Amino acid sequence: MYATIPHIATLWLKFLLLRLPSPHQELYRGTFLSNMDTARDRSSQGERIKVGIVGCGFIGQFHSFMLTQASRLGHLPIDREAVYDLDPQRMATFEQWGWKAAKSLDHLLESVDAVWVCVPTAFHLEIVQRAAAAGVGGIFCEKPLGRDLAEAVKVANAAKGIPSQVGLVLRHAPPFRIAKHLVGSGRIGRLQSVLFRDDQYVPVMGIYRSTWRKDPEVAGSGVLLEHSIHDADLIGWIAGPIEWTSGHTRSQIGIGENIEDLAVATFGTAQGSVSTLTTVWHNVTTRSSNRHVEIFGTEGVITIRNEVAGPVEIDSRDGREVLQGDSLIKRFFEIEPPWFGETDALAYAANEDAHFIRALIDGRDPTPNFDDALRAHAVVEAVYTSSREGGQKVPIPSLGSPS
Repeated sequence: MYATIPHIATLWLKFLLLRLPSPHQELYRGTFLSNMDTARDRSSQGERIKVGIVGCGFIGQFHSFMLTQASRLGHLPIDREAVYDLDPQRMATFEQWGWKAAKSLDHLLESVDAVWVCVPTAFHLEIVQRAAAAGVGGIFCEKPLGRDLAEAVKVANAAKGIPSQVGLVLRHAPPFRIAKHLVGSGRIGRLQSVLFRDDQYVPVMGIYRSTWRKDPEVAGSGVLLEHSIHDADLIGWIAGPIEWTSGHTRSQIGIGENIEDLAVATFGTAQGSVSTLTTVWHNVTTRSSNRHVEIFGTEGVITIRNEVAGPVEIDSRDGREVLQGDSLIKRFFEIEPPWFGETDALAYAANEDAHFIRALIDGRDPTPNFDDALRAHAVVEAVYTSSREGGQKVPIPSLGSPS
């Protein structure tokens, strides 16, 4: 039924291409828990886990699709309980997909065990605060947590003591997971530099249609925060914690006041690597969003030509290895073994939602968690500071322990 949603199907086509079985079965499994202790109790007793989504826009529809798939698989019980949105027509669409339309946000929070926060950035803080006050035991919040670092800290503080995960989804994408493993194993020697290029057409149009992203009161800022906080997180995750940055941002299209469409930044780590990021929003709607990454080490180079589907090319003194299609998934499963013998990477191992659920069931901290999000926020905010200061080097404050 969700295959009829054009913008969902288009955006996630790259993900579906990775899948070895049929493209609309066994995608995601998920259960959301009232807390980590009752999670194990409920699982053993066969109780159902009630899930709610706040925000029925683009990303809310995506999570609805994935949770719908998860509810059909049987290993982990999940009830798609309720959704809430200020737009009744959006909720009516979700009702057609089997969700209940909550009468109010409070009504939703009182009726679910865990919640997805899928609203524009300016409203994350209020929703997380109210979810915590309602006793919801699991919070998944989309990135960025807030419109700036200070607001993101408030969001994280509001969720203290509650298992929480942030939507930095690309940590679970096979190409990046493989790259991190290769770097960590020493396959390419000592890491020298990550060259990261990211481009996307302006997301106020096309399949995204997120017109709120041109409003600084709602979005906070532009391409660096709203889109490439993913990239800042990935560079620190692969290369090691970022200690300093310098950079420049520009607004050339005129999307909205203080909404930049270009950012170029340099990042340095304690290990001595220096990496760069160029991220752009443009008006070329016929061009697919993509990330192209080159990771240079003293003994090898890793090239990622597509952020999800690959190929991943590994060049070393021993020759060249290219991972794509079946070989990409095979290597990924060597690093992240299948959970239930599945051949579909997106069913569990490459699925951010499934990782959140499994962490809750196992009593482990979810990852990437809100501390990870705060570190990415600190890096992004430092780039903005550097840009205002003419590209000066800016140190990154230490925030928590990386996961």
